[in-house]
Amino acid sequence: MRPAKRISLHPPRVVRVLHVLEDGLLVLVLAAMILFSFTQIALRNLFDIGFAWIEPLLRHLVLWIALLGAMVAARENSHLSVDAVTAFLPRRLKMGVRVLTDAFTALVCGLLGYSSVLLAMDLYEYPPPGSFGDQAWIFSLVLPLGFCVMALRYLVFMVLHGISLITGNSLVPSETDEGHDQPELAPGDHL
Repeated sequence: MRPAKRISLHPPRVVRVLHVLEDGLLVLVLAAMILFSFTQIALRNLFDIGFAWIEPLLRHLVLWIALLGAMVAARENSHLSVDAVTAFLPRRLKMGVRVLTDAFTALVCGLLGYSSVLLAMDLYEYPPPGSFGDQAWIFSLVLPLGFCVMALRYLVFMVLHGISLITGNSLVPSETDEGHDQPELAPGDHL
């Protein structure tokens, strides 16, 4: 008889590469925001000139930063959560609640992803007036990308928490890794 196959908590190489690309894009967008903001402030204060396209671009980049940051937070399973009730629940019941909240979060993110695809299609078909009007749909692509990635991640968390509920072993990496960059908490406490 073969021994049971152990489940690896380390993501495959392709997933790790995607994580690096995701982090790199986040850093690139943040650097672009800082560069464009500094340039606009310097041009206005030193030469009384500025570029009209920088402010609309910065508004779009703020949206990108928000969604990319939310994707990273979902990847790390470190979104803010209110757990005043679940902190007092037994471990198995707490896992059951996690499965339900993961499912609900995946559903909401999936619906937002679908709606944002419709928004991007509308922006493509009916471009708004003003700066980047014809290209506004390109900037809105972060919405379906971000929400769909988060929906997939929470579906994975739902499955992993469901397996944890059945087996009693935590399979979510951020909940099992020793030395994870989280403060020391009392048993049952969560951020």
